[in-house]
Amino acid sequence: MKLPAPQRPATWLGFDGRITLTSKEWETYQRRPPIRYTLSQYGNIPRPTSCDYRHCSVPAKSAKRIASAHGIAFQFGIAKLGLTPDWLDSNENIVGWAHEGSCNNTLGVAEELEPAISHLLQLRPDYQPPDYLPSETHAIFRRLLEAR
Repeated sequence: MKLPAPQRPATWLGFDGRITLTSKEWETYQRRPPIRYTLSQYGNIPRPTSCDYRHCSVPAKSAKRIASAHGIAFQFGIAKLGLTPDWLDSNENIVGWAHEGSCNNTLGVAEELEPAISHLLQLRPDYQPPDYLPSETHAIFRRLLEAR
């Protein structure tokens, strides 16, 4: 699904197109997770009025907000896979629009290593888990590569 990804403000340095964080960047995010910005800050993205989750049970007139849904959850992707915020907010990883909470979580990949790495390898076969990630991440990554 090609959705308009947020264009970061010009004052942000970004990550030079990298998909993974450096060890120092990752360590910093382990101390304090990055702040999430709402779509209201991004004038280039109109917020839709309907949820992409086909089993949505939220009433149409609900005040519950519609938000962009990440294939790999933002905080999970940073903490467990060492992914950059820029990549996590990119067109590759935004999978739709859904009500915040259960609809949004269901539209994305489960916040578990195996399904997240499997999904990531479908999108980015060039992904290699950075050395600083826990050995469990590397073991699951190797097992999924061998199963291909």
